[in-house]
Amino acid sequence: MHSSYFICYGIEASLLKCHYYTSSCGYSYHAGVECESPCIEGSVRLEGDDRYEEFGRVEVCINGTWGTICDNGWDNNDASVVCRQLGYSPYGAIAKTSYFTENWLPFHLYSVNCSGNESTLLNCSYSTTGSCYNTQDAGAICQGVGIAHNNCTDYAVRLVDGATTKEGIAQICLNRVWGTFCSKENHYFYRVDANLICRELGYNGSGMTYFVESSSVDVLLVADMSCSQSATSIKQCNLTHYTKLSRCDARHTAAVRCHNCTEGSVRLIPYDSYFEDVGRVEVCVDGSWGSICYHHFTDNDAQVVCKHLGYTALGSISLGRLRYYNVIPLHIVNLNCTGNEESIWDCPSSTQGQESCTVYSDASAACH
Repeated sequence: MHSSYFICYGIEASLLKCHYYTSSCGYSYHAGVECESPCIEGSVRLEGDDRYEEFGRVEVCINGTWGTICDNGWDNNDASVVCRQLGYSPYGAIAKTSYFTENWLPFHLYSVNCSGNESTLLNCSYSTTGSCYNTQDAGAICQGVGIAHNNCTDYAVRLVDGATTKEGIAQICLNRVWGTFCSKENHYFYRVDANLICRELGYNGSGMTYFVESSSVDVLLVADMSCSQSATSIKQCNLTHYTKLSRCDARHTAAVRCHNCTEGSVRLIPYDSYFEDVGRVEVCVDGSWGSICYHHFTDNDAQVVCKHLGYTALGSISLGRLRYYNVIPLHIVNLNCTGNEESIWDCPSSTQGQESCTVYSDASAACH
């Protein structure tokens, strides 16, 4: 081992022109380099995961070297141009920010502003100076060149291939492409907010997710959908866009069933979709479905719920709480039935103590 430590500035003509000094160094610490040929001016590429070429950090060749793009203002129009330049479809292209970030490449472009119709990225408006943190690398997810496209509006949703107009495979429009949602039963990731989708479609009740396999899926667009309880639009949700790194496929396509509710109605939402008579208890109040807190939900309460739904009281029991991943409003906290009532609305109840009933505190029942 001759020279163990080098200090170079990158402008030296040879390695020995750098500052260096010798010191002991184990053979397991051999230094290495990876050299690249000069790139073609204006070329772009996607870097991130070596197994896939259709998504990653956007790099652009300027003055013979690769560099990144500051993601300030980066949007789907910009991503469309990158994808078109790389031979992919401009439709369904998704702009990503802080995507597959690195810390060694310079920023070549700032404030990129494409209309989406340009043939190359350098035909867009941009600046070569600006300020950006080294984690703000712009990225893109591209779709295959043959993907079907539509003049749909971003974040519009629809239900297709259902038995009725109130149900079907859930699709979302992103950059003029309709695509589906991934969803897995009782999985913290790969969630779909069925309630919000149904509200977007004009239903005043809630919705539930079920699962289908679809051989006709053109494209999966969303791997996970995380919305706050205060969200009124899908635009306000955090969407994790689908790539081949997502652990879902057409076997995990989400479908949604929407419900309008009648004031005072009661229903059971099946747990894991196994049994119609076992599930979360939901009540319709002020035009929306909501839950009952499980803290004081006893077998007496469950028996009245089941009688209300047409089952017998005998053998009907409270299951406490079952964990559901779609969050709905809490309508009743303290339900106090004797078991003799015919309807839960004949039972004393209150909304006091809501602070003790957190998310996933919904009462469930098994009817007989």
